[in-house]
Amino acid sequence: MKVTPVSEKVEDWRAITPETLLVPVEHIRKTFDEGVWKCSHVTQQLCYADLHPDERQVDLGAYSAAFVTYRVIIGPQAARQFDNHHRIGTPAAIFYAYLEAFSSGLDSNILGSFDDLLQIGVAHSARLRMRPVEWAKTHLSILINDNKHMVTLWIKSVCDRQDYSRPLSTDQETDDFIHWRYWRAPKLVLMQPSGSIPFNASAAWDREDDGTTEKWLEGLSGRFIQFLGFHLERVAGNAYVELAKTGSPPGDDDRPFQLMAIEEARKSVAEDERPHPKVGAVVVKDGKLLSKAHRGENPKSHAEYVALDQKLADELAAGATVYTTLEPCTTREHPKIPCAQRIVDRKVARVVIGMLDPNPDILGRGVQLLNDAGIETQLFPRDLTAQVEEINREWIRVQKEKQTRSKNK
Repeated sequence: MKVTPVSEKVEDWRAITPETLLVPVEHIRKTFDEGVWKCSHVTQQLCYADLHPDERQVDLGAYSAAFVTYRVIIGPQAARQFDNHHRIGTPAAIFYAYLEAFSSGLDSNILGSFDDLLQIGVAHSARLRMRPVEWAKTHLSILINDNKHMVTLWIKSVCDRQDYSRPLSTDQETDDFIHWRYWRAPKLVLMQPSGSIPFNASAAWDREDDGTTEKWLEGLSGRFIQFLGFHLERVAGNAYVELAKTGSPPGDDDRPFQLMAIEEARKSVAEDERPHPKVGAVVVKDGKLLSKAHRGENPKSHAEYVALDQKLADELAAGATVYTTLEPCTTREHPKIPCAQRIVDRKVARVVIGMLDPNPDILGRGVQLLNDAGIETQLFPRDLTAQVEEINREWIRVQKEKQTRSKNK
């Protein structure tokens, strides 16, 4: 496989796309850019708050909730690395923890966009001048490089708020303000673990000069983009291997079972007149369907309980994957066992979740319990999550109202 460094930028993505494919590729481009913005915005807001604990902050509730989902997306290993660095507690370590989390979010964004592009490339391979994998990789290289400025802006924004009261008298001053050229880097960004200089608390917020700031920004943003390029190379390499083995692009083995769980969720039966979530669960092992169930299939029973304990009471569920449309619960009235704990007890290896539970008493706790037990967790793809949220729109509305009432007390 020929390796094309991500730094070798093609000037115009249209130059490598036949006119008939411009519309779907433009859609992927917009989705990718939106994903970059979301990863940047969530991590930037929380990093700024942690670096400036004494400053009056905007309400971070929405960002904290979003970060729960974000941790699931980047995976348990990246989430643990974030916790390890954030736990150190120095400004340099906090900065580095969120910067790495930002990068991990973009890795996930790259993977999803690459898969979409590859499917398009394979379907229209006769119209392309290059192999589908190379075509998809080249597009992603362009998109990654086009977002390099977002890395520089992220670094500036987690350290400082821009001064909007600054007078602007000339076009040059306006241009300098837009690009924040007067910004100077604090020394903390050069200190360990984000840099090579030993951490010094007394000098952490001392500012570097213009030349050092520019050199450091260019170096760090360049390395950031380079590592994304390395990730893209690995993704493309894996795709080449799968194509060589099967003659077709790597398929989504999860999707049929995710759709099956959604269909189960539509059958849910509420135990009373109050709004309840519609939940479907599917248990799969070695590619074989073991069971499927929905909430209320047996009176007042959660879907995971029916699928695991009622339908698989005598079968080995260890090593299986559970597809559930809602984050497994962590609280039940005694003597009932919460679904997350039930999954742990049955030694399930992996849980794929349609949406996190909007109930603030559960939100994120189910995923955390599973991760702490060494169980891999993933989310449904965006389009299927949207279906789950649609069939649970009333439940989501009730939980949002519950959160609002709690905040107003």
